[in-house]
Amino acid sequence: MDRFPMAKTHRVALLLPKGHEYAARLIEGVVDFARDHADFEFVEVLFDEDCAPPAVYHIEADGALVWAHHGNSWVLDLRDRGLRLVSLNGDWAAEEIPCVAFDLEAMLDTAVEHLAGLNRRHAAYVGHLTSRNPSKVRWRDGFLERARERGWTTAALEIPGIPSEERDRLARPEDERELIDFLRGQKKPVVIHCDDDYVGVLVCRVAAHLGLTVPEEVAVLGTFDLALTRFSSPTLSSLPMPGQLVGAAGMRLMSAFLSGGPVDHTKVLVKPPPVASRESTACSIVRDDDIRRARRYIEELACQGLTVEQLLQRLDISQKTLNKRFAVVYGETPGQAIQRLKIERAKQWLGTTNLSITRIADMCGFGEPSNFDRFFRRAAGCTPSEYRERSQPRLGQND
Repeated sequence: MDRFPMAKTHRVALLLPKGHEYAARLIEGVVDFARDHADFEFVEVLFDEDCAPPAVYHIEADGALVWAHHGNSWVLDLRDRGLRLVSLNGDWAAEEIPCVAFDLEAMLDTAVEHLAGLNRRHAAYVGHLTSRNPSKVRWRDGFLERARERGWTTAALEIPGIPSEERDRLARPEDERELIDFLRGQKKPVVIHCDDDYVGVLVCRVAAHLGLTVPEEVAVLGTFDLALTRFSSPTLSSLPMPGQLVGAAGMRLMSAFLSGGPVDHTKVLVKPPPVASRESTACSIVRDDDIRRARRYIEELACQGLTVEQLLQRLDISQKTLNKRFAVVYGETPGQAIQRLKIERAKQWLGTTNLSITRIADMCGFGEPSNFDRFFRRAAGCTPSEYRERSQPRLGQND
């Protein structure tokens, strides 16, 4: 009887900072890849950004996917021990560790083009841990350079701590002395780009504490498009980073690495999606509480099957009044906004993830894929499969 060798199962460690929503996106992309590859198993090791995880040095694995900045020197310790590494950001390419990262130049162009539409003359960058992180230094310097090329005055601030891990800070804007002094010293109106959405929300709250209006005096753009952007007040515009795509691309690279493929000195660049535009960079902030609530319900529940009738029940307002007031602010009716948000999210998931179309249909609130197909055809003029084929970001490799 013929005997066939069984495929070797590779054990891959996921080394990610704990408590960050983006880390969950990376894991989702890894899982998407693994569904079609039975020869992988995973162990998750979470760590604090400011210290090495003790468990790292006891990992039994063939390789590891890492999202860590240059302050985490234990990454090089693992490399020197012979563990096969793939970085899920661009920090480690100089150390000859293969990397997957969003295209920094494209992201900066996207951010600046969005802010340029506000016709401001002053720009600032606010970040955390910037000086310790080479990729953040490149991000800051690239943004400021582009701003100066447009004739804007520029400034930058590095705030202490990690707001995403110290979330109680968001409730105490009066304690942010450095940020208070910085905002007071800026010429207004100013656009501020932040390296993280928690930083962006903090800037908005400090601005409110100082009596500055957002976005009229201080327009704020965050990064990552985390969940809190949609529930902060004002809602925060953000540069999305769909980590699912990076996680899947990292696993493709790791698969090649573990198979002996030629991946040394490789950096895979992922094209970013457009800015998710919200109130913090809108031309005028919404003062109508009913309309603000309606907008938030739509952003939160549109893909869970929200109907206009259900929206009216939550607001205790007539449909005629809601349609009129909503259209004055947003240029569309609530029903149109629900449909637009569904198609936007469907396009984002089709273009930036490897999720099945059936799963995306379910995530958009369609129990039957055929209903989703008809809806998508009407809105986009093509099938979901056709849209994915022509819009899936291409991965380019740079040495």
